[in-house]
Amino acid sequence: MPFEKGRSGNPGGKKKKTESERDFEKYCDGLLYAASAVIGEAIKSEDFDERRWAVDAVLDRTIGKALQRVESDNYNHEVDSLTDAQILEKLKVLQNEPIQITGSKDVARDSGLSPSA
Repeated sequence: MPFEKGRSGNPGGKKKKTESERDFEKYCDGLLYAASAVIGEAIKSEDFDERRWAVDAVLDRTIGKALQRVESDNYNHEVDSLTDAQILEKLKVLQNEPIQITGSKDVARDSGLSPSA
């Protein structure tokens, strides 16, 4: 449903932050400066591992981490050739199928997560 021209989609406006939210933001800003100082000192360190950690931290957060290729034997290449309409039709079919759960009925107990395990 498109918005009406000249009418706000949020007539009430953005909710004002509480005093505790503003205080928390100031606190986090202070931590940001402290963290930046730690990274800055680590970059100047004589310890190679410490310098490498600092450079990685800066690069990962400025230009981003390098993409990692993930391969799987379970990928269904048929999906690549389907149109959007065909994919939506397959999803509709899947939504109506019951979920099949195999294995033990007490997954928490078998995984060791149950308090009685």
